[in-house]
Amino acid sequence: MDIPFIHRASCTSTQDVALDLLSTTPPPFAVTADTQTAGRGQRDRVWHSVSGNLHLTVALPWDGGDADIPAFALLLAKTLCHVIQGSIPQARLKLPNDIYIDDQKIAGMITQRHGNAMLVGIGVNITQAPLPTATCLRDHGITTTGDSVARDITRVLLALSPIKKHP
Repeated sequence: MDIPFIHRASCTSTQDVALDLLSTTPPPFAVTADTQTAGRGQRDRVWHSVSGNLHLTVALPWDGGDADIPAFALLLAKTLCHVIQGSIPQARLKLPNDIYIDDQKIAGMITQRHGNAMLVGIGVNITQAPLPTATCLRDHGITTTGDSVARDITRVLLALSPIKKHP
């Protein structure tokens, strides 16, 4: 299934752009950005955004209850880990939502419910490790683009979504 992809050269956060779009655009849709000036992770932690890496938010229709969110978020985190393991088998999930290779972070995810939408924010270090405690796909011999990874991840998220409002 193809869904709209909205791209920004720069934004505060793809989560912010997706939240603004929800007033005029029904999910599902995806937002990507080359850079974010105020990217964030779980518990309001900063997500360090570097050009060349993936900054993605996928807006999914959501009619589940709040009690369903933790299990769905865990399923999404495990799925993100499996996607990365397809290229780097030693990738592992550090609960609740980070992907590590050895002791270095390569990806992270955040989920936020907004009314009848679930915003799934995903960051993957593709070309650069933004911190000394991080790694990237390029460091492991993987050459790809943020657009390619975004489309692969989005396809998987849509397939896993328990909500079948999308065609």
